[in-house]
Amino acid sequence: MVSKNDSNEAELFQRFLQEVIFSDNERAGIICGAAMLDQQLEAILKRFLIPSTSKAEEQKVFGANAPLSSFSGRITMAFRLGLIPPIVAEMLDRIRKIRNDFAHDVTVQSLDESETYKSHITELSRVHRGAESATLDKLKLDDTPANRLRAILIAVAAMLSTTAKMIQPVEPLGEKVSMEDLFASESSEAQDSADKT
Repeated sequence: MVSKNDSNEAELFQRFLQEVIFSDNERAGIICGAAMLDQQLEAILKRFLIPSTSKAEEQKVFGANAPLSSFSGRITMAFRLGLIPPIVAEMLDRIRKIRNDFAHDVTVQSLDESETYKSHITELSRVHRGAESATLDKLKLDDTPANRLRAILIAVAAMLSTTAKMIQPVEPLGEKVSMEDLFASESSEAQDSADKT
């Protein structure tokens, strides 16, 4: 039986494919692709963190100007919490940079035109170990820098989807440890320090 979460995730992934792969507008496809990865990362973090008890509490962490409001902040936090491996964090950060630069550089109409973007994508391919070639073949896409980036976006989305399914939520410390235990531990450490002097 397919759960509601799995069904929603499948729908999101289908929308992701439509917007990234089959978009006629390369710029919009790259921006939407990176936005979908950003949403996946937010979902991973929310799945791991203690659930918010209110919308206001949620906004303190993920809302505008909050610690995890940006793609960059989410990448860093997911990596530092051990939720994504270094290679995925590196790929996400490079994708974020390409997205930001391409979104603001209106002089470049296509990723295929710019040596800077081509070198970023070549480096992403190197990190990804060229595995996007199979995706290019499967989707019958020409091997261009823009299509390689699209294939990498799909591969990273699949990695994040798999990661999200493996995440176990953190258990609140308050349910395991009482205030007395915390103070007893502090008193014990203070006593040990006093005994050593």
